[in-house]
Amino acid sequence: MTKLKTEIEKAYNYACLLLKFRDRCSNEIVNKLSQKGFSQKVINFVIKKLTRLNFLNDEKFVDKYIIAQLNKGKSLFLILSELQQKFGIDITKIKNIDVYKKMQNEIVLTLIRKKFLSKYHNLEDEKLKNKLYNYLLQKGFEDSQIQNIFSQLNSINL
Repeated sequence: MTKLKTEIEKAYNYACLLLKFRDRCSNEIVNKLSQKGFSQKVINFVIKKLTRLNFLNDEKFVDKYIIAQLNKGKSLFLILSELQQKFGIDITKIKNIDVYKKMQNEIVLTLIRKKFLSKYHNLEDEKLKNKLYNYLLQKGFEDSQIQNIFSQLNSINL
């Protein structure tokens, strides 16, 4: 076997090992392979092969990542900024932003009901509102979004 084929095989096996633990975006795989010292030619070949075999799919990665982070209660704004900073994803190319915004609202209301309101049901309204406000700020929500959530909570009488 030639040296290039051996390098490609090592890089491919390493990339598959990384993908075994969780989905990753192509930028992550490129960075990991570069750190291991593989040439750009080898990296490009491996990325193309993984994409062709559908082991590497940036759209699927973004979709799963956003949904997982929304379920943790993070704001869509914070998630998109993480995707851009951590993974180098171009957020202008992300499809279904409106769907994610709607999901965010539903998930946040459910999380508030489950984790927050059941825990603090004995607090006065103002204290509860302050705790809830601070909780949502920590999750990356902006003031206007928090006010919108409060109005939705008031409209369904929680």
